[in-house]
Amino acid sequence: MQNGGMTTQRSRYRSAWACFVFCAVVAGSLGHHIQVTYEHTQQATEERLSNTSLLISEWIKGAFAQSDYVLRDLATAVELSELQFPATQQARHQRRSQWMDNKRLTVPHAFRVGYFDRHCVIAHLPTVPASLGFDASAFEHCQTLRNDPSVDTLVTHTFVAKIGKVLNVTQARRLPGKQPGFHGYAAFSIDLKFFDSLVSQLSGPSGRVISIVDTNHMLVASQPASNQIGELVNWAGYGEFVGSGQAHVMGHTASLADGQAGLTSLRRVDRLPFVVVVSEADAHWQAEWLKQSLVLGLSALLIWGMALLTLRHYWRILSQQQELVRLANTDGLTGVANRRSFIDRAGHEINRAKRTGTALAVMLIDIDHFKSINDRHGHATGDLAIQAFADICRRCVRNVDLISRIGGDEFAVLLPETDADGAMQVAERIRSEVERHSLQDAKGQPIAITTSIGVVMLQAGGQHVEAALALADTALYEAKRRGRNQVAVSTVKNPPDLP
Repeated sequence: MQNGGMTTQRSRYRSAWACFVFCAVVAGSLGHHIQVTYEHTQQATEERLSNTSLLISEWIKGAFAQSDYVLRDLATAVELSELQFPATQQARHQRRSQWMDNKRLTVPHAFRVGYFDRHCVIAHLPTVPASLGFDASAFEHCQTLRNDPSVDTLVTHTFVAKIGKVLNVTQARRLPGKQPGFHGYAAFSIDLKFFDSLVSQLSGPSGRVISIVDTNHMLVASQPASNQIGELVNWAGYGEFVGSGQAHVMGHTASLADGQAGLTSLRRVDRLPFVVVVSEADAHWQAEWLKQSLVLGLSALLIWGMALLTLRHYWRILSQQQELVRLANTDGLTGVANRRSFIDRAGHEINRAKRTGTALAVMLIDIDHFKSINDRHGHATGDLAIQAFADICRRCVRNVDLISRIGGDEFAVLLPETDADGAMQVAERIRSEVERHSLQDAKGQPIAITTSIGVVMLQAGGQHVEAALALADTALYEAKRRGRNQVAVSTVKNPPDLP
């Protein structure tokens, strides 16, 4: 009887222990899953905020790069003798002003264009002729360009314009001259509505706040709209970020933008005095996680957690497959397309050009003396050169164009619906931008880089991709034979098909 009681007791003990272990496993699995879900939601939110800030930053850089190209034309086209006030030749002055206003219309975000003489006095201002003779010597754009010969172009902080009393920033470029010294500058006035138009294009969660702030702490734009535009901000962590010189930080802030604690991405716009701030309050991004956690917890209890494990496994496989597809088509060092992706896209574009009768251009580009960079400075510096080179190419082409790294320091660029003149402009733009770029080695010493470019036109369409690359390579070799740092065009009008 005792033995039977002991056996029963052991059986009960074992059953209780098994039940405890089962409950502990279920509770532990559920708790672990909730924790993992929380971390994933936080990570996804951070990635979303970071991508949004990066997108806006690239929009801003692209817009100011576009207007700088126009400023170059303005700066090189004017004769210094025209920068006189009052004007000595009224008819010529009026023609120049009309030409300037036509140039302004090509830059959507510019509402005013002007020439300033060597004293920073306005010599041309088509939209506000009454302002001629205005002395702008006290303004940031004048003082910087006049006092620092190393600065050719700049974008100012936000300020209230004396003419019109509107909040704006100024983009200015120094005027060249045969003699040394300061000769004046050309400038665009950029209304803050431009920045507002950028952030207003983006829709997102109700708890997300997008802000553009200049590095003097003045609020430039905001979504949702804010009545504090043009006022100084005193957000937690912002001053530290500006002073740190960092390009981007992601973290949790106690109070920023909307005054609520949350996740925030702060991203400096490269070479421009602006910071993009994208934040989302904890109450908003965690709300979705709480809902999901409740649903997942109930599901785990009802179906013993098996469905959640299966779903998790499925998504892991799907993500891996998607990543494999991405890796198969992307160059890991630069983020541009790889050779395989280029060949596929180029084939489609060649066929499309054949159907539509449109022009198609292919460029083959490499870095001059790249081997010597690797030999002298190491492969790490060589990789930095390739990455910088890819970034320059990105800035110089359209969204519809395709940049591909096809091997080593060799890149190919596909230019759909582009004639010979257009292809040469793009090629020359890339060449000049690379020439102006200064790379630094591990010791901080500058390394000058140049590039040679071969261009081939496929007017007839239907040519094989490899045939086009072979002709572009021949043109590239010709550019190097001529001395490098130049563009050469294939003289073959209709490249033959490969068998």
